[in-house]
Amino acid sequence: MIKPLIQGGIKMYGKTTEMDIRNRRHAFVMLPLLCVAPGAWALEASITGVPDEVEGNIQDYLQNIDAEQYTKVRLEGEIRSRTQEAMRVYGYYEPEVSIERVTDERVRLDIEPGPQVEIEILSINVDGDASNDPPFQQAIENFPLEEGDALRHAPWEQLRGQFSGLAIERGYFDWGFTDRRMEVRPYLQSARLYMDFDSGPATNLVKHSSPVVILN
Repeated sequence: MIKPLIQGGIKMYGKTTEMDIRNRRHAFVMLPLLCVAPGAWALEASITGVPDEVEGNIQDYLQNIDAEQYTKVRLEGEIRSRTQEAMRVYGYYEPEVSIERVTDERVRLDIEPGPQVEIEILSINVDGDASNDPPFQQAIENFPLEEGDALRHAPWEQLRGQFSGLAIERGYFDWGFTDRRMEVRPYLQSARLYMDFDSGPATNLVKHSSPVVILN
């Protein structure tokens, strides 16, 4: 049995990544702020081999690297790590990244992105009184991904935030995710996405209120 390596709520089983926030009502992630000191040599990168939107995301991930603070080996490792992380959000989990150091502050990346992970299973459910609340159903209908599509992380996270925001806005005070998982198997180029949201009961204010128009 392979024991999982747990890193900040993400479980790694060999090459399988499971984002598992099951039975947790609220999750907060604190990300470090990366700053470049005045006068630091920010890294410049030219990138080939990937679509424009992926290239732009890689540039965003690399922009705070101060090349002066790294040895050659550490710099290449940091560039490769950030590049791979930037590509995962577009479904590229096994890219091959070739790094050429042009100058101390400039690098050239030649990337073979490899296949995109595709969504094998997509399961989104809303329980509780919100199951009959039109804004929640509209959020599901507007979700842009379906089974067979290439995996992209942003719409999935946006839907999570949309459910949370609607619950607060519409007065569901006992809401929570009973299941929220993104299981990615890069070696099979497949992903399984599960999101079960339970709103709990609606307040009387939500059930009986009607729109209020304020005229100046």
